[in-house]
Amino acid sequence: MRYHDAMRMARLVLSAVCVLALPGCGDKPSGGAGASTSTSTSTAASTPFTPRVTRDLLDASLQLGRRHLLANQLDDGRFRYEFDFTTDRDTTDELVVRRAGALWGVALIHRDAPTPQTADAIARGVDFFVRNSRLDDKGRRFVGYPGLDVGTTGTQALVCLAIIDTLPTLDAADPARVAYADTLRQLIAGLMRLRLPSGQFFGKYAHNDGAGLDAPSPYSDGEALLALVRYARLTGDADVRDKAIESAEAMRRAYVADDLAHAGPAAGVDAAFFQWGAMAYFDMYDAGWPDAAGCGQLVVDMARWMARGLGWTDDAVLGAQRDANSAWVLEGVIVAREAARRLGHADDAIQLDRAIDDQLYRIMTWQVGSSTANEFLMTHPPASDAAIGGVMRGPSDPVLRIDYTEHQMHAVLLARRYIYK
Repeated sequence: MRYHDAMRMARLVLSAVCVLALPGCGDKPSGGAGASTSTSTSTAASTPFTPRVTRDLLDASLQLGRRHLLANQLDDGRFRYEFDFTTDRDTTDELVVRRAGALWGVALIHRDAPTPQTADAIARGVDFFVRNSRLDDKGRRFVGYPGLDVGTTGTQALVCLAIIDTLPTLDAADPARVAYADTLRQLIAGLMRLRLPSGQFFGKYAHNDGAGLDAPSPYSDGEALLALVRYARLTGDADVRDKAIESAEAMRRAYVADDLAHAGPAAGVDAAFFQWGAMAYFDMYDAGWPDAAGCGQLVVDMARWMARGLGWTDDAVLGAQRDANSAWVLEGVIVAREAARRLGHADDAIQLDRAIDDQLYRIMTWQVGSSTANEFLMTHPPASDAAIGGVMRGPSDPVLRIDYTEHQMHAVLLARRYIYK
C-alpha cells in the first residue's frame, strides 16, 4: 500500500520485541520444519479478553465493501480513484497501482463468494489492463496505462494477483479460464524479466519494450514476491517457486533486520514492505516448501515488531495511533497470528488477537453505512450512494480512496478465514 501514512508510521516504530534472532526463510529451525524457540513472556497477553468484533459485523462490512467497489468501477473497467463523500467530488491525484489493487480486491471477494456481478467486474478490469498492455517479441506482456510511457512493477504484480485469485473459481474447460491463464503466463513472464540478478526487481519499466527502470522499491518488491509465490502455488511451476524463494531471502536481507531482538529505531522491518512480505512469507510457510521452513517464524517476528512499534501490544512503547487507517498493517498481522497459532506460540497468538480485535473494530467504525459508524459519519451523510461501503483513511476524513476500502476488505476476509470463524 503506497500510503504516505505508511512512512509516517514507519518512523514511529521503535525497538524490537522478538526474543531470538530472526530466522532466514531458507533456515530450518531446530525441532523440524516450522519449529521455533521464540516465545512471548507477556502475562497480559495470556489474559482472556472479550472481542468486540464478531463474524456478523465482518460479514456486514464485507457486503458493504463489495457494494462500494462494484459501484465505483467505471465503464472502461477502471475504478474511481478518490472522492470526498460529503460532496461526491473527485480529486485529481491518483496512482495506477491503486486501481490495479482495487481489481485484486474484487477478485479476493469473488474467490470467497463468486457471483455474476463480481465475475463481470473482474472481466472488465482485466480487459482494461490487457487492452493497455504490450507484448514484446518473446511473448512477455507488460501492463500499461493511457497517457503513460512508464509502467510500475507493482501494477504488473497486482494484475497478476487478480487473475491468480480468479482462476480457482472457474472450471478447467471454461473459455474464460483458458484466456485468463494465457494472459497470466504472459504477465508472469514480463514480471520475471524485471527480476534483477540480486533477486529484487526493477521498480518500473518502459512500456514500449519492457526494459527495466529505476531501483528496487520495497512496495513493488513485496507485490512482485507475493505474485510469484502465489503463481507457483497455483501452477506448481518449480522454476518460479525456486526464483521466489531466492527473491524472498534477498528481500529479507534488504528490508528486515537480521536480528530484530537488537534492532534500534533505524533498523527493523521496512513498513512499506511489511504487509506484502508478511503475506508472501506466510504463503511460503503455508505451502510447506522445504526451503521455506523458517518463514512461519519470520512472519511472526515481523508482525510483533510492527505491532509493538505502532503501539498495538501490551509491551508497547507508544500509545496506539488513532488517526490513520491500519488495514494494510492488519493484512500482515492477521496471517502472522495464524502462523503463531500453528507454531504453538499461544502467547504470541493471544497478544496479536487482542491487537487485531482492537484495530479492526476501530477502523470498521470508519466505514460509510456501517452499523458501527462513528460520530463523524453519523453527522456527515454521503452525497451519493457511491460512498456507501467506502472506508475513510482517518476518523474524520471525508475522502474515500479506493485502495483503503480494498485493503480493509482483504483484512476482513483474512479475519473471517483465520479468527472469527
